[in-house]
Amino acid sequence: MKIKKELAVNALFLVMVIFGGFFITKKTAFFFARQALKKQNQGDFSAAEPLYLRSLKLFPIAEAYFNLGCIYKDRGDFDQAVAQYKQALKMAPGNEGAYEELISIYEENGDAQTAQAYRQMQERNCKITFDNGTNSGEADKQEQAIILYNEAVKFLEAGIVEQALDNLNKAIALQSLFWQAYSLSADCYIRQNRLKEALNSYNNILRLSPQDADMARIYSNMGFICMCFEQYGRAIQYFQAAYDLEPDNIDIAYSLASVLRDNQQAGLALEFFKRIEVKAPDYPGLHNDLGEIYLLSGETESAQYEFHKEIEQVNKDISEKKENPLNRLRMAKAYSGLGEDEKALEYINAVIQERPNYQQAYYVRAQIKRKLGLQKEAEDDLENAKTIPATQRIIPAGGKIIRRADIKKIVSENIKQVRQTAKPLFLDKEDIIIYLKNGYTVRGKLKKETDTVITIDIPTGGSYGTVSFSKKKIEKIQKIN
Repeated sequence: MKIKKELAVNALFLVMVIFGGFFITKKTAFFFARQALKKQNQGDFSAAEPLYLRSLKLFPIAEAYFNLGCIYKDRGDFDQAVAQYKQALKMAPGNEGAYEELISIYEENGDAQTAQAYRQMQERNCKITFDNGTNSGEADKQEQAIILYNEAVKFLEAGIVEQALDNLNKAIALQSLFWQAYSLSADCYIRQNRLKEALNSYNNILRLSPQDADMARIYSNMGFICMCFEQYGRAIQYFQAAYDLEPDNIDIAYSLASVLRDNQQAGLALEFFKRIEVKAPDYPGLHNDLGEIYLLSGETESAQYEFHKEIEQVNKDISEKKENPLNRLRMAKAYSGLGEDEKALEYINAVIQERPNYQQAYYVRAQIKRKLGLQKEAEDDLENAKTIPATQRIIPAGGKIIRRADIKKIVSENIKQVRQTAKPLFLDKEDIIIYLKNGYTVRGKLKKETDTVITIDIPTGGSYGTVSFSKKKIEKIQKIN
């Protein structure tokens, strides 16, 4: 029995190593593909090409093949371009852009027969339409969903959150792929401190992966929500995704560094904080964070330097009439770092007196009181902090009125590549495409199929979500070998 148990443990360890290596490789491939896309959008094709090749050696990504094909075509290397577009189609047979590029290349080179063959394949595999009024029932639903959404925008502007949320849920019931409604519903839930529901709304946006959504903001907000639930591992994943999309965004980089520090990853956190210091040396609170990390690692002299630097910056802000609760909180943390806890307590008490709903101030005061031996009062502050909505750092999207002319923006495009958007959607081993009668298409992994219903798994960030469709609402099902 002991031998069998050891074999089972070893087998499990081997599986974990294999799958762990797979996910790390895949994540690294996506990282290189995003970096390549950034270079390509900047017109630096020579820098983008090796990054795409490096990405594809690690993991096959349809959009990376397509974008690499665009580079070769612009260079005039049509054979290489054709090869990349064909690879893209193997992975994503509904990639309309790849068909268009192949048709263009063959027509330009006088091969009308092959161009026509790809045109026929395009018509067969990319039958994606949007209701223009021929299906009056679906057109009415779309119109009604937009009316409800536009009313919700006005309700939210007027502060009538519950009515706005009711309208948005009705709009989503009419149009389940209406990503703007999910985005605005997340704002409503955040205002009500219903963070789990907000997270569900964001997950629905990830499932749809719309081109027009600010995905970096969404990932960042998901990170803050996970921090509120003390789910630091998930928070790191979301902030990392936001950072990958906008590596020059200082606020996102700071959030990622902060959650790494809170998750006992001081080395990585320090690396990010130092990067931020190069780009924004006066970023509020940065030197306090550096000081705390140095203090934990026993580098007392470096820590004291950083805390004094923070105090110097705050005094400069005060001299420029930038006195505010955040600056006093920065002072409290700096003096506490220097061991002057009585003085730190004076500053943090002033912050809470001015802003009794400033959640972070209670956490800081609890830390200071613990150092002063006031354990009961520290516990009281922590309990008070938990009663305050933790939404100060979550950025709402807000809503904009949707005009009838913009109705096509409701459709979530599944294929994202360089000539359409700067933010790619990476599809993972989908084996089925469902064409709905209302004009939408959904792709994923087949889970279950009966005579009346089909159920598929759809990518939602780093995992899958399950969705079912009645076959009465399906125009065509395409299964990919």
